[in-house]
Amino acid sequence: MTATNKDLLGVTRKDSITILTLERQPSNNLNLALFKALRAAVTECAADKNCHALLITSSIPKYFSAGVDLEEYFSLPEGSRKELFLNLFRLYQELSMLPKPTVAAIGGYALLGGWIVSMACDFRFMAQETGKLALSEIRLGISPTDILIRTLANMAGNQTVVKEMILLGKTVRAEEALQAGLIDGIFPQIKLFEESLAYAKRLSEMAPTAYASIKKSYRERLGGCLDEKTFTKTVTDVAAMLESAEAKEGLSAMRQKRRPVFKRT
Repeated sequence: MTATNKDLLGVTRKDSITILTLERQPSNNLNLALFKALRAAVTECAADKNCHALLITSSIPKYFSAGVDLEEYFSLPEGSRKELFLNLFRLYQELSMLPKPTVAAIGGYALLGGWIVSMACDFRFMAQETGKLALSEIRLGISPTDILIRTLANMAGNQTVVKEMILLGKTVRAEEALQAGLIDGIFPQIKLFEESLAYAKRLSEMAPTAYASIKKSYRERLGGCLDEKTFTKTVTDVAAMLESAEAKEGLSAMRQKRRPVFKRT
């Protein structure tokens, strides 16, 4: 297989491992076209009996993904802006429910939606020198949503780190993320892809039906799965949040690279 969407997503195959390489310069911001490419690739992997595992990585050393593309968000009509977040949660749903092993190789920043994509994977590995993650929606005047907060809290062995992430918007470096239980290993950046691919290969050799069943049970224990009822509620909650004055100020401030000023009532 070769790249199917130039400048957005590379799709290649190594033995039985499908490798998705985020390639959208400069920081792999998630726009509607990249969401479409990612979701199509996940769907193809699910249907392909020769795909035994999925690895997501980035060709941009500094970034895994900086999250939803705010330039595209503000370019859309107000009534359509929620489509970006609908696609983010659809991708999270499809990845987390994929009945095959999934691995994220995080070589740089995984911020906001970028970390949400990583959370949907079964295993996450980070570059020791450059790996950083954040679920800092609080800085945008919105919430990461109940299901993601619950999943993050159940992932972590250190609740202080979770609270600092979701209530203060803290960015967490690789070593601290590993100690908190948010990732499964760290490697020198030069070895990250190779080691992550080797782990995906190991996972691909597991009994497929048993793996799918255990993964489903684990996901349910971790934070609940995004079934259609939960998905609808999550997207409805996000759409309502996006209409708030705090969200409008927070998102505008991030786009303009300034500190938000939230009004007190």
